[in-house]
Amino acid sequence: MAPRWRIREAEEGDCGHILRLIRELAEYEKLSEQVQMSEEALRADGFGGNPFYHCLVAEVLPAPGEPQGPRVVGYGLYYFIYSTWKGRNVYLEDIYVTPECRGQGIASKIIKKVAQVALDQGCSQFRLAVLDWNQRAMALYKALGAQDLTETEGWHAFRFEGEAMRKLAGNELYTQRGAQTEDQETHTVQLWNQAPRDHILFNNISETSMFLCY
Repeated sequence: MAPRWRIREAEEGDCGHILRLIRELAEYEKLSEQVQMSEEALRADGFGGNPFYHCLVAEVLPAPGEPQGPRVVGYGLYYFIYSTWKGRNVYLEDIYVTPECRGQGIASKIIKKVAQVALDQGCSQFRLAVLDWNQRAMALYKALGAQDLTETEGWHAFRFEGEAMRKLAGNELYTQRGAQTEDQETHTVQLWNQAPRDHILFNNISETSMFLCY
């Protein structure tokens, strides 16, 4: 029997569903306060003339006779980067599947779809990251043929953000703009935290990671 789900390219109208899944992921990680994304930003950054990211969504298809339409239950968000050693790369930022739909091969299918896109675009590497405690995710990646670069090459990931970035830029204008942006972002997060939870859809998550839930 054919699976009652499919993987397709995300459309602008999916941004609300994608944001819901992003928040589910952050909720499990106890990092909800770091989510400063909005549906408007997802629309602008992913569906404009020069998109910063691309996205696949997994949706469950209704059985014949069911009144409801397809339901988005997972996503894989990726973008293209560049290696000075290998050239074109693709980076899978997030992959997530809701708990009730795991164990059906959806996450593996999303990963394989991203690999197909990468090869079509001439990429030589497909990169992603996972939290160090998520042994299930690591096992899946390795089973699909990925190398653990921390084990084999000893890489550590670093990032600059917020005030550290503005100090690096060394420009007072960036500092002023950054302070204004942080005030706006804090206000947005406060509104989100104050929103009635009975108006927000959350799934009961038991197995997940920042970068892979299946």
